[in-house]
Amino acid sequence: PPTASQREYTDLPTDYPYRQMFIQGYASTKEIRTVVDKFKLSEDQDKRIPINDLAMYDWIGIVHQKWPEIKERVEAYVGGEGVIIYVAPTYTMKAVLMQTSTGSVFDSETEGDKLKIETSAVGTGGQIGYAFGWVYHHTVPVLLGNMMDPADAYDVTRIGKLELQTVAKSDAEVAHTGAVTLEQYRPY
Repeated sequence: PPTASQREYTDLPTDYPYRQMFIQGYASTKEIRTVVDKFKLSEDQDKRIPINDLAMYDWIGIVHQKWPEIKERVEAYVGGEGVIIYVAPTYTMKAVLMQTSTGSVFDSETEGDKLKIETSAVGTGGQIGYAFGWVYHHTVPVLLGNMMDPADAYDVTRIGKLELQTVAKSDAEVAHTGAVTLEQYRPY
C-alpha cells in the first residue's frame, strides 16, 4: 500500500474474467480508509476508467446496501490488566458486553480490528457479548456484477493492461499493509 498520501500502482492479470475483486488495507489501529483512501481501476493507460478515484468512504456506503452488518459473538475472561480480542468487523465497530461473574465492564474500546475490554477494579471475570460493525478483516469487495451469473463476469481478456491504483490518507504509515485478491472465472 502507499504511504502518506502516495499513490500505489498494481498491475492486474488479464488472462481470465473476474468474478470478484477484494481490496484490503490493514492497519492494526486504524480503519481501511487510512490505508486505502481512494482507488481507481484503469484499462489500457486510462483509455477506459471503470472506477475513477472513488473514495473508500463512498464505496463502503454502497457495499453496506448489499452486505449485512457483521455481528460476532465475543467471550473473554478479563483479568485486572484487561484483554484484547481480535474480531472480524473492522469498520465503525462497536461492542455490547455483560458480565458472567464477578466484576463489570469498566471500558471497552475499539481500534482497527481490536476490541479492548477492561473491568472495574472490584474484580475480574467472564465477559460475554457481541461486536458489531462493517468490513470483514479490513477487506472490501469491489462488486463486479452478478456473481451467480458467469456471463456477467468482468471480462478483462481483451484488455492490454489493467491497473489498480490506490491512494492512502496523509496519516498512513509504512507499517500498514495492503493486498488485492481476485476471484477469476475459468470457463471450461
